Amino acid sequence: MANRLFRYTALAVIVLAGCLTLASCSQDVSSSPELLTPGPRLPARPGATVWGVGIGNIVLASHDGGATWVVQHRESITDSSLPLLWNVAFGDAKHGWAADRTLGIRAPMTLLATTDGGATWEPERLGVNASAVDVAATDARHVWALGERHDVEPWTSRLMVTSDGGKSWHEDHVTTQGELADVVFSDARHGWAVANAFRTTESLIYATVDGGRHWHLQHSIRDSVARRLATSDARHCWLVGTAVHTDLISQPGLIVATSDGGEHWTTQVADAPEGIGDVSFSDARHGWAVGPGGLILATQNGGATWVRQRSGCHYDLTAVAFGDSTHGFALIGHLGMLATEDGGKSWTIVTPLGRAEDGLCGVACYGPSVSR
Repeated sequence: MANRLFRYTALAVIVLAGCLTLASCSQDVSSSPELLTPGPRLPARPGATVWGVGIGNIVLASHDGGATWVVQHRESITDSSLPLLWNVAFGDAKHGWAADRTLGIRAPMTLLATTDGGATWEPERLGVNASAVDVAATDARHVWALGERHDVEPWTSRLMVTSDGGKSWHEDHVTTQGELADVVFSDARHGWAVANAFRTTESLIYATVDGGRHWHLQHSIRDSVARRLATSDARHCWLVGTAVHTDLISQPGLIVATSDGGEHWTTQVADAPEGIGDVSFSDARHGWAVGPGGLILATQNGGATWVRQRSGCHYDLTAVAFGDSTHGFALIGHLGMLATEDGGKSWTIVTPLGRAEDGLCGVACYGPSVSR
């Protein structure tokens, strides 16, 4: 129930953002000049590439570490449809996929795909009816897409997979008593999926070692709502979310991890100020988690210890992606993003469209090593 309430709230926020925020967000942030004034211009960094996707099926890209941006794709918002890209992933510097969660219409599950680094994006229909909400890629051929059907009760998750770069898709069946919240793969064979159980506050972690042909329940976490997963290799995976207390007053952030392929899971953080919304690891040691109120937690030892980094803003951070251990980006809701070139020791406000209303929902970063 808690997860469903979160989903409904998220959808309501997105709809409101698409219809109203682009016209009114300057009023919301006028009391915080730092959100209207970007930080010092970032120096161009050849090889550091970042993509942002969001409302209006917009795709923004920077091929110089966030110094300059181009609009690679955009669609019109109409009275009957709110085009919305919810997340984006790249298998390499040229091959990428964005999850099309367009609201207001019923359509086959669709991704936008590129084979030229985003110079062109084309729709890719997966053959089932669902709304795409997430996508993961390990290379140019192996991609997984997570979808949801909201016209049935309870909501039904669909997990689709391709091993030929999107030429053909088939469904992976994860037998679960819950709604899938996220899926990640470290390579073409090893992956994890997490579901939030129906009618209870329990997170269920599933694992596969054959690319998703077979899944097994690996771990469960009581009194929690899972949000996102991150992985660096076949042995390491991290889950972030919210610990649900019965008093409904204290809802701290939660980080749970494995370093042995899922044989054992340990709680690394159980008392973050609020629920954690996203996590990214550039390798097995360096990771970042973000959440409400400008929360950024960072680790340099795989999560043995997490420290809070100064983000410089008080707005919710909704997504994070790192291309290597120093270069990363975090979304400030739909207002813009934060960028770092030193692993988060300092963060700079970036507004790719030149104003605090870019409408981004997902971010991906590609560098010497690929993160979420």
